[in-house]
Amino acid sequence: MIKKRVKIITQRNFSAYGRLLDTPKTKPNLTIGFIPGTGCWKIPGETEIAVCSSEGTNRPIQAMERHFHTPEIFIVVEGKMILGLAREEHRRSRQTHPVAEDVELFLVREGQGIVMQPGLWHMVFVPRSVKRCSFYIIFAKNSAKQDWFMRPFRHGKRVLPYGGEKKVGPA
Repeated sequence: MIKKRVKIITQRNFSAYGRLLDTPKTKPNLTIGFIPGTGCWKIPGETEIAVCSSEGTNRPIQAMERHFHTPEIFIVVEGKMILGLAREEHRRSRQTHPVAEDVELFLVREGQGIVMQPGLWHMVFVPRSVKRCSFYIIFAKNSAKQDWFMRPFRHGKRVLPYGGEKKVGPA
């Protein structure tokens, strides 16, 4: 088992994977709080939205998924989650597995979201200290059927998140 420290997500430490969507620190230009340019993405064709909800767990991450052609947007609407991400040299090969030692973990809080590049290994982990996490995932239509690959870590390795802030991971 590999224990990995959870990072508080910032635009700077997440930039290698995509873009953080967070409440801007600038003053809105309209009374309703509209701030354009918070995030953007380029995606061909139609998109779909998945509504996800999970209870906290102390089970480690044993596998990750990825989509070769689809960027994704995750938006946390209740609770918080830990997003595990990993890149690799041969990102376009369908025969590879995620490398547990290369996983980076980011704490994504309620009201935050991310725009994730295509081709990244990823997995959501909801810590045991969180009663429930609800989030939306926006992606290219049918990518869950046509562009989805799930693989375990090699040699049965697992990743257990810890740290990031008080009561993020298992006690």
